[in-house]
Amino acid sequence: MTDGHLVIIGGGEDKQRDMAILKRFVELAGGRLTGQADVHAGLPERAVVRLRPERASKVIGLDVPEDDQRAQLAGFGFDVADDWDVTVPTWRARDVSREIDLVEEIARSVLDRVPLTLPLRRHVRGRLTKEQRLRRLVEDALVGAGLSEAYTWSLVGWDPNPDAIRLPSPMTSDQAILRTTIVPGLVEAARTGVDAGADRVALFEIARTYLPSGEQLPEERWRVAGVARTEETIRLFVDDVPGAVGVTADASKPNEVERVFADVGDVDLIVNAITTTPRFGGPIHEAPPDGLEPYMTELLPAIFNILRVGGRVLAERGRGTLVQVTGGSARRGNPGRGPWAATAFATRALVQAQAGVDEPLYQSSRTG
Repeated sequence: MTDGHLVIIGGGEDKQRDMAILKRFVELAGGRLTGQADVHAGLPERAVVRLRPERASKVIGLDVPEDDQRAQLAGFGFDVADDWDVTVPTWRARDVSREIDLVEEIARSVLDRVPLTLPLRRHVRGRLTKEQRLRRLVEDALVGAGLSEAYTWSLVGWDPNPDAIRLPSPMTSDQAILRTTIVPGLVEAARTGVDAGADRVALFEIARTYLPSGEQLPEERWRVAGVARTEETIRLFVDDVPGAVGVTADASKPNEVERVFADVGDVDLIVNAITTTPRFGGPIHEAPPDGLEPYMTELLPAIFNILRVGGRVLAERGRGTLVQVTGGSARRGNPGRGPWAATAFATRALVQAQAGVDEPLYQSSRTG
């Protein structure tokens, strides 16, 4: 129970306060007080506290005129004598018993006059660590390249590492595992932007991953990743980030997909997040005759090529992880998404077929 709570409830037997409340009620309601009855065994004597006005101004740090102090206390129900003996109202007997309590009452009325000042710094020097400076440098470079910073969940529902640490009692199944990579979450964030109709999606994230260590606590490592939908952003990303490799290609053309995997070299994780801008997203019965054509001639062949060539690369490597990310609204078959949703279910069928054939090879495979 706080002091403020006591101010409100303390004194239910207080005749002085109760009569003030009753008179105010009659005034507001426009009624008439016809009588009253007071039954009690006597009230305690009201406390008297001596106040020094100059002391109040000194403690508050502002010059508060004596007339203002007297008016403020009177407004709160205190009786102030000429010699500054202050009689405390019975409903404040529990929280006002010292001079400093009266000073606090006065201070409440002048808080808006307190100047805004910063505390003085004495012998305090803050500096960034080497690792913090490096992260700031990478952030500046990526922002300069046109990417926006994203923050994704450290707890995920799926992770490509089968040894990833699982929570013993997760709040939800979607946040049950400590991530070992930030790539799937970043791709899903980009997918959300694409599903919302964004023509240009360029995101990056600098965040910790949590690797199993065999000890009580995981091994925490900083990782950086970026995802972009425009060729210009990919080019700037490669220019500004040492070691980054950016490749652009038309995934609907088999030879282009073959070239990409040849240029990238050895891979152990393939995240397929290919998408297209919906040309028709309404109910199927309102679709034009060619409403499904862009999905059948562009999107599905591109997804098929990634699964076909990427699966072969992982098979030759002997192990790996394949992740297929599809948009949430299309994945759930939301009303009004029409052909787009149909393509998402076709994508799921392709991925499940691939995962079923190569189940011993892949660590995990799913649709996002």
